[in-house]
Amino acid sequence: MDQMTRQTDAAAVQRATDRGTIEVAPQALATLAGRALVDCPGVVGIADKHLRFGAADLLPADQYVRGIDVRIISDRLSERLGERLGKAVNERIEIDLYLVVEYGLPIAAVAHEAIERVKATVDAMLGMPRVQVNVIVQGLRVSDPTL
Repeated sequence: MDQMTRQTDAAAVQRATDRGTIEVAPQALATLAGRALVDCPGVVGIADKHLRFGAADLLPADQYVRGIDVRIISDRLSERLGERLGKAVNERIEIDLYLVVEYGLPIAAVAHEAIERVKATVDAMLGMPRVQVNVIVQGLRVSDPTL
């Protein structure tokens, strides 16, 4: 990351309106991303970021934040613009998804669908089109015993 870019894990996404400022915490964004994946074809579930004994543990819905990283990335230009306007201007959001996918399906296709669903959900809920989503496949689950 160059010196013109700043990454913060604790910052919230901020949107200024004529009625005030709306802040959305990274944990809320992680929950939003997790809910977008609930019925995504090929995604078995969200896994913990850290493998336990070499295996991925699936997380219950109330613990999705352990398997989804959210970073708010801003640069100095957007910060200066925000200072002039008297409101925060965030450059982009980066989301890392740690997933377990179904064995036998094309991993790239499953990952692409997961990325598109999360991007569309974040854009629809926050109006933030600049979202980068990364998929990290932590494991495969075999549901069909004949495979």
